[in-house]
Amino acid sequence: MVKKALRLNGVYTNHHVTRKTIMYALSVLSALLS
Repeated sequence: MVKKALRLNGVYTNHHVTRKTIMYALSVLSALLS
């Protein structure tokens, strides 16, 4: 059960980091284009 929770937490963290990276990349792109 603990293992499963840790694995889910790891997946959630990875997803969160990926989303943050995408948002950062988008803001950089829009800054370059403007």
